[in-house]
Amino acid sequence: MPDPDDDDASGFQVSPALAGAVALVVAGLAAVGVSGDLLTRAVRNQPAMMAATVSLAVLCAAGAVVVTLVRARRPGTAAVVGILACISAFAVMLGAASLDVRETPVVSASVVATDTGYDVTVTARASGLRSDDDMLVQLQALRSFPEDATDYLSPGNLEAACTASRLTADPNRFVTWPGPLLAWQQAGPDSRGEAETSVNVAIPRKRFAGLCAVAVYRTPRPRIGEGVLNRIQSWLRLPNGEEPSDSNAIIRLR
Repeated sequence: MPDPDDDDASGFQVSPALAGAVALVVAGLAAVGVSGDLLTRAVRNQPAMMAATVSLAVLCAAGAVVVTLVRARRPGTAAVVGILACISAFAVMLGAASLDVRETPVVSASVVATDTGYDVTVTARASGLRSDDDMLVQLQALRSFPEDATDYLSPGNLEAACTASRLTADPNRFVTWPGPLLAWQQAGPDSRGEAETSVNVAIPRKRFAGLCAVAVYRTPRPRIGEGVLNRIQSWLRLPNGEEPSDSNAIIRLR
């Protein structure tokens, strides 16, 4: 009877070369503190480089295993290892591409009537941000309030004017703004890629018809290898993380 401890009899086992390569990658990341939330953060900051590094480690280790199996005249097992390695590398690229896409920010506004006017509170939250990302929050007064969705979304519309950043918008894009800017704040992310901020503004009664609060991201800065990753994301029909992303809330005051 075959010895169950014999490699040839017991079937495929993880090669020491493959196990050693995986352990080396993990040890290298742990040595610089890249683990847990920080590992996810590192992938968000440099998705193309991190995906390429991990995929290359997997493919190189798998290549060594395949060569060993071929020399041992086990082509079937070698083919299985090669296919699994390619699938693993693809999964790494897909995961990095997914982490490269920032979640849409969330903004909410509440109004409390006071003796002299209104007390307005705007709260905004974001997740999936890179280290150099910012969430921008602005509160804008409306001289007139849209009666229906057609008024809000019509050409030269309130929706576009409301969600545009006053600090980054083309000054020639809009002839007039729907009202004065009442508040502006920026919020950077924590180690988990999350940001949250809140602003409180007092507004005199009967001065404005409504308010528009918006949370929007800055345009991402270029990263190493982003062109290749963007093409992969396009091929996979995934957003590349550079699309305009904003949320807004409008409130009628009178």
